[in-house]
Amino acid sequence: IKEISEIILFKNINFLHYTTYSKNVFLDVENELQRKSFKEIYKTSFSNENSCNLNFLKNLPASSMIGTANKLVHFGWKKEAIPIFKSKKSLIARFFDTIFG
Repeated sequence: IKEISEIILFKNINFLHYTTYSKNVFLDVENELQRKSFKEIYKTSFSNENSCNLNFLKNLPASSMIGTANKLVHFGWKKEAIPIFKSKKSLIARFFDTIFG
């Protein structure tokens, strides 16, 4: 569990910005028996020497996760850079394009 927490959160370059500004880690464990049995191990592994607060989510509906993922796929992040392809035209092509529209 310690290795997985390091791979997912603490050594992942995509989460470096998140870990510097937010101290909350939300963890959803499907199996209630596993959540109860390994609760302390999860806390010590994901807390990273008490620099993060671990919060367990209970009964997170799959429909809300699917809805959020759907919004991200269709609309993207608010500050996402969208590449625009602009073809480079030659001087003659631009000349005829300005004359004939």
